[in-house]
Amino acid sequence: MDKLSEENTQIENNNVIETSDISGNNKQLVGVGGWLWFFCFGLVVLHPLLRVGGVLSGYKDLNQYFDKLPSLEVLFYIELVVELFISSFSVYSGLMLYWKRPNAISITKKFLLFFLIAILLEIISIYFIGLPEELISKILPTYFKDMYRKFVYVGIWYSYLNKSIRVKNTYGIYGV
Repeated sequence: MDKLSEENTQIENNNVIETSDISGNNKQLVGVGGWLWFFCFGLVVLHPLLRVGGVLSGYKDLNQYFDKLPSLEVLFYIELVVELFISSFSVYSGLMLYWKRPNAISITKKFLLFFLIAILLEIISIYFIGLPEELISKILPTYFKDMYRKFVYVGIWYSYLNKSIRVKNTYGIYGV
């Protein structure tokens, strides 16, 4: 049986795949470490701080216009609620990964997809809350730039969850 077939058999039997480091010593890629740990840390700590913190810091810039444009205040609160929900989902999925819970990979993939859907809903909401066209044309580029970054983020981490040997070893083939 060749090496590739052995690795496929090991994955199918939910065994640990051993890899070699530079010196030729075998090491097991299993458990929450490396990039998986970084992803968990990002989901639990960095993502909520950056997303909710960004919305709240935007409040300082926008609240002076709320009297003139009440729909801008509505947009702010829509964005705040969405970010609070997404951040809660982020923490939940990060903890499920860290604690190696069943369905952690599935939950995290759902989070990543919802993360993309949320920005699309925010962009659509801009048109329905009654903002002036000139304001919409000024804020849309920011939303599109944010959407691009989210697509890159989701693409990278979704691929990682699908392809990583550490993820397969830690959660088994059924977790992926």
